[in-house]
Amino acid sequence: MSDINITKPHALGLETAKSKLDAFSTTLEKEYGIKSSWNGNTCDLKGTGLKKGTVTVSENDITIDITLGLLGKALKGTIESKIESQFSKVLG
Repeated sequence: MSDINITKPHALGLETAKSKLDAFSTTLEKEYGIKSSWNGNTCDLKGTGLKKGTVTVSENDITIDITLGLLGKALKGTIESKIESQFSKVLG
């Protein structure tokens, strides 16, 4: 069961949304040390504080599922609000 589950609607279409998220993955790695790898329309996330993370893109929405490690659980509220904020900017 994930600790953070966020679904955000968008009107960008599948390829545009995926492209924007792919570009954002560079920021994730530089700022937070989170590495990403795409498999179809799902991006797997790995990094300190994460046990497991996925971002799934469809034509109309993006779903983020993250299972936090012990350190991450202590910062869940902060992490969740940063995710909300960053994805709103990316999907603008």
